[in-house]
Amino acid sequence: MMKDLKLTGGTFRVIPRAVKALNHEFVANYSTFDLGSSYATRLAGRKAVVPIHAASITKKRYCATSGSSIGTAGNPLTVYAGAHCAFNRSMAVSSSGGHATDIRRPSYAETP
Repeated sequence: MMKDLKLTGGTFRVIPRAVKALNHEFVANYSTFDLGSSYATRLAGRKAVVPIHAASITKKRYCATSGSSIGTAGNPLTVYAGAHCAFNRSMAVSSSGGHATDIRRPSYAETP
């Protein structure tokens, strides 16, 4: 049963960057951290994967853009969830955008 559960995590690091071409002012560096998981199962007899992902889990404030005199605040803690369900042998449709996904990827191969 645990082989169907996958855990993920990652970090995104940005170094200080110039606000304008003259390189007189800089936006501070920052890092964001993400966590996620997915569970492969069957829904209504079809192969399915249910993922959940949390981005920017530290809730730290940061300036995400530069290149103008106005900075933009980075995204706060954001949680994404969805479901991918197989409708035929080779394709699945994602409920989080409707993009087709090849279900022959390893995450689907071990589905019961």
